[in-house]
Amino acid sequence: MQDSDEVPSERDVKSALQFLGDPSIGVVEQTEEGYRIVTSYENAVQLVRSFGEVVQPPEEEK
Repeated sequence: MQDSDEVPSERDVKSALQFLGDPSIGVVEQTEEGYRIVTSYENAVQLVRSFGEVVQPPEEEK
């Protein structure tokens, strides 16, 4: 997402949740009712920032 006002697509949100829900990351977990956060806000921010270049904006769709 180039523009901070741009709303992410459903595909992008699902991809992000799957990434954050990976057991090695453990920021969210999937339940019957959806996803829930399983860490503190501060820890989540620190963890995502530590990914650096691993997390990149998706390429423009053609």
